[in-house]
Amino acid sequence: VLHVVRFFPEFAKAKEVLDSGAIGQPGVIRTTRGGAGPVSSSWYADREKSGGVIMDLAIHDLDYIRWCCGPVERLFARDLASLGLGLKDHALITLRFESGAMGHVETSWAYPRGTFVTKLEIAGDAGLLEFDSERAAPLQAQVEAEEGANSGLKIPESPLAPEDDPYLRENKHFLECLESGALFSVTPEDGLEAVKLALAAMHSARIGQPVNLATFEEVAA
Repeated sequence: VLHVVRFFPEFAKAKEVLDSGAIGQPGVIRTTRGGAGPVSSSWYADREKSGGVIMDLAIHDLDYIRWCCGPVERLFARDLASLGLGLKDHALITLRFESGAMGHVETSWAYPRGTFVTKLEIAGDAGLLEFDSERAAPLQAQVEAEEGANSGLKIPESPLAPEDDPYLRENKHFLECLESGALFSVTPEDGLEAVKLALAAMHSARIGQPVNLATFEEVAA
């Protein structure tokens, strides 16, 4: 299952630090993932087919925070799609884990073209982990935009070695598992749970009410 966020060095390291106990018991986890919305002629623009911004972007963070904090008990979501405000969708999802921890996922198709932002915060009872792609990128390139587009956009450039590219790391892991018979780090069950969370968030946004995951799974079944 292609949840590549687990293979980004920053996110993988955050999980490693969390598992080490260095920041104690996690109480709050917050993520942000956003870029420009789809063009009107694309498959993504049809929310009935693509699932919109929640199924496109938020699903990766839903997988990641479940990986970090365990099963989700309850969630509540709001988005622009449910208000019929066009393609510049933006969604906020608040989650309560079975452990008692809280999660907050912000995802967006409302950023200017040429911009993509990711952020992560994990607060434990002994410390705090933070990552911000805008602040943490050590190198930025100022580029000329095409005529009529937003100009002067700052594009973060990755200083990672080619072998640290998350998509390469993901593919390498997949091939190694195929050859060795080892279990994939993202299981089919993980993929299914991420889809359930995304569908529950979309449902919550449509009805304007919190969703209990156990009840929602019974209804979905």
